[in-house]
Amino acid sequence: PCQHLSLDIQDSKGRYELDEHDQKRFIKEETNTGCRFYGSIYVREMSGNFHITPRKVESNYTLNHIIHDLRFGDPIENVTLPEGVLEESFGTLRDIEMERDALGRTHDYFVKLVKTELYDDSEESHLNPYQYTYTHRTFVGHHKGKPTPPRIYFRVEFSPLTMRYKRKHQSLWVFVTRHLALLGGVFTFTQLIYSTINTVKNHKFN
Repeated sequence: PCQHLSLDIQDSKGRYELDEHDQKRFIKEETNTGCRFYGSIYVREMSGNFHITPRKVESNYTLNHIIHDLRFGDPIENVTLPEGVLEESFGTLRDIEMERDALGRTHDYFVKLVKTELYDDSEESHLNPYQYTYTHRTFVGHHKGKPTPPRIYFRVEFSPLTMRYKRKHQSLWVFVTRHLALLGGVFTFTQLIYSTINTVKNHKFN
């Protein structure tokens, strides 16, 4: 089936690439049950889509599929994320199964991306992964009154917002200085209380 399927890329600036795959970045591979796509593709930071398109086939068949994982931006494996940021939000389309589809239905995944900047001063690293949400629908397409072959669309839209997280690490000198200042403050406060109590005692004695 791989020879009849292609991954096409399209964006709002006129880019339109057909059958995007090579032997290094993005590969389509025959399996016992169908065709597997894996690797990475380049998507510009603008509205557009990439879609799996059947070639030279009829419209009366199904596009059953499984999305094992889909991510955008820099990989974040083995990266410690800031508190409150879930790893799942960078791979929302994971282990999605569409295996009981009706004949001729196109799948539309609408993906809303939010750029996320992760800084770490200690490692001097700067990563730009994207968190995203999605919605999904199916429909039967028509052109000039005739049904069109089904497709699997991923329509991407980039949010104007950017989320920034910066991890700062204190030097040993700053850590020691702050704790010495804290101990000094505690000692001064204790000495003040002792002096006050001693003054009250002396006053009562007099």
